[in-house]
This record gives sequence, structure tokens and C-alpha cells, in this order.
Amino acid sequence: MVIPREHGAWFMLLISLVIGTGAARSFGLPSILLGLSAAAMFSSLYSLGEGVKKASIAREMKREAISSFIYFILALVFAAPLVIIYRFWSLLPLGLLAAPFFAIYLYLISQRKHRTIRGEIINIAGISFPAAASYYVSSGVWTDTALLLWLLTFLYSAGSIFYVRLKVKQKAPFPASPGQRFLLGKELMAYLIFLFATLIILAITGLIPFILLAAYLPLALKSLFSIFYSRGMMSIKRVGIAETGYSALFVALFLFTFQP
Repeated sequence: MVIPREHGAWFMLLISLVIGTGAARSFGLPSILLGLSAAAMFSSLYSLGEGVKKASIAREMKREAISSFIYFILALVFAAPLVIIYRFWSLLPLGLLAAPFFAIYLYLISQRKHRTIRGEIINIAGISFPAAASYYVSSGVWTDTALLLWLLTFLYSAGSIFYVRLKVKQKAPFPASPGQRFLLGKELMAYLIFLFATLIILAITGLIPFILLAAYLPLALKSLFSIFYSRGMMSIKRVGIAETGYSALFVALFLFTFQP
């Protein structure tokens, strides 16, 4: 079977699971089963996507299809006890909510448009759904908090799209003026404005505590530093290590400040 090599996507999936389970302040066998099911389903969809990319090569497409099917069966095996034994019936409509995101993403793969901003946003929206599912199975009850956690996780992870796009533009050192740097980072700046406007609205309406905004501050500071002070593109390895640290800090601050 093919093991997905999308390290960034794996990490986003892990963040979603940890956020959901941590916010529920509970961890047990259902949490483990959901994590295994989510990992298997992600692997199935990854293999399916690879098969779509290799549709012109029959042997490769067949190999990916078999791999996708095996992972899909594993996902069902791990998820079945959650529905049959633990009676988490709301996992079914939650899965139906997530399905369109992955269907659209697979279509974009077939059109070679999955690396666009739209494609990446749709993909991350799908990967963030385990935050809702893990909160549900860990807490044992379905509440609107589950979907709120999906939204909050998505809002954080989506920032990586614009951050990475900026770093790609900064492939070489450049003594750019503040105005030139702003133009390079305008997409990221626009997303930061959208992000904090959304968070403030959620806080004003009482859906989240104002202090939760602190969890997103490292993302804002990192982004602003990259826009106005970065001297160029870091190596992929250094970017990966830095992102791991920032994400771990986000999860810690989020779980410390979030109040279900």
C-alpha cells in the first residue's frame, strides 16, 4: 500500500485530532479508534487522488485504486465500533458534511487545479473535520461546539496556504522596500485581516472567549515578520521545523484558553 508523503497534511490532521480531543478534556478508546479511522480515510483519499493523477497509466491507476480500497476498508473497520457499539450516530451526518469537500478536491486534482488557493482551502477544510469528530467521540455528546472547533482549526491551518505562498515568492534574498514587501505579502495580510475579523465577531457573539485570540497571535507575528523583515526563502527543512514549533504553540495556547 502507498503511505501518503504529505507531511504538512498529516500534521494538519494531527492538529485537528488533538484540538478536538483536548477541548473535550477526555481521552479513551473512542478517541483512538477515531484517530485510526481518520488516518486510514486520509490515506484512502490520498491514494485515490494519486490514482486520478495517473489515470493515463493503467497499471499505476490500478495500484492506487487497490491501495485506496484497502485503506477505506480499514477506516470503516475502525469507525464501525464507534457507531455500532458506542452509538455515535452523528458521525454519519458529519461524514456527509465532509464528503463534498473531498469530492470537489478530487475533481480539482483531475483538472490539475488542486494546488491553487481554492484547491488548498477546500482540502484543508476537509482535513479539519476530525476536530469536530474527535470532540464528539471524546466528550460523548453532540453539541455545536464540535462544528465550532472545526471552524477554528480550519481558520488556523488555512493561514499556512498564504504563508507558504509568500515564502515561495521569497526564493532569493532581496533588499525590497516596505512597499514592495507589502505587495508581495498582500494575500497573507488580507487573510490575517479576515482571520482576526472573524475571531472578533465570534468573541463578540459569545461563541469564543476573547482570550482565545492569543492562540492565533504567533501566526500573526510570524506572518508580519516574514512580510516585512524576512531576508529570503528558508530551506524546506527549516520551514518544516519552524511550522512544527508554531503549530505546537498554537495547540498549547488554544487548549489553555478554549472554554467548551
